[in-house]
Amino acid sequence: MRATFITVLGPPGAGKTRLVRELIGRVEGDTEFIDLAAFNRVEDLVLALEGDEVHRDGLEDALSEVAAGLSTKDLVVLDNVEHLLCPMFRQHFPTLARALVGTPLIVTSRERIGVAGEQVLELPFLPTGPDGPAMELFVDRARRFDPEFPRDDEERDAAFELTRRLGGCPLAIELAASRAARLGTRVIVDQVRRSGMGVIAGRTERFASITDSVEWSLELLSDPCREALAGLSMIPGAWRLDDAAAVLGTTSAVALDRIEALRDASLVRLDPDDRTKYRVYEIVREVVAERSDDEPRRRCFERLRD
Repeated sequence: MRATFITVLGPPGAGKTRLVRELIGRVEGDTEFIDLAAFNRVEDLVLALEGDEVHRDGLEDALSEVAAGLSTKDLVVLDNVEHLLCPMFRQHFPTLARALVGTPLIVTSRERIGVAGEQVLELPFLPTGPDGPAMELFVDRARRFDPEFPRDDEERDAAFELTRRLGGCPLAIELAASRAARLGTRVIVDQVRRSGMGVIAGRTERFASITDSVEWSLELLSDPCREALAGLSMIPGAWRLDDAAAVLGTTSAVALDRIEALRDASLVRLDPDDRTKYRVYEIVREVVAERSDDEPRRRCFERLRD
């Protein structure tokens, strides 16, 4: 039996960890869940699982031993793999995957691992219609604090505006709903209008706010991709490849490379209504707009204005 290797790919706050935890809860058998968020080196993974320090020249053998120990499991999940997506991890990951013969392997990541055999399941944000999944999630979470939410049409309209501004990001919606139910939905909407996404705060396991989560993801980008995202985030709505090239002041080929890199990092997606166009995730665009006031962004603005 050949092992199944699936990457659950999605932007910050999409609910990747929650999805795989729910899957684990439905598996009848022995499972292994490994959170890589605290690891900075591939060697740390071996140390955590085997308890033995390992030198780089013996890393492949050590990973094979780790995999042998996991191969008896009915499911292995590696969560937050983006923390270890260095060249060394990509080099040695096939060793781990090959050794898990017959053992389903699921990883969650904001970036594709990019190795042979990888099957990708993209987890997008929720649709944001007035009665869509994003609104349903907001109302469900708000009712945990206020069972009668929403109390009137105006409050429902304010909640819908919040879900739309948050672009359907599940983490942001949950954080916003908890604050809105306690402080008033209209108050939170007004604060987001004036101050941006920073007001959507509330501690999760690893981040104090959705802004922290997105900013951490931005720090993983190369300088060219960070500059490209700063420019593309200025284009409202969906845009085509030619639009991106014009704003970035480069060729279509270079712009496409940047776009694909940002897609692989789960910061840009194909537009669901027109797959010849792209979009920056709304929550990402807002955060980038709040933190970017640099020369590359100014040049992109001038190109966009012209």
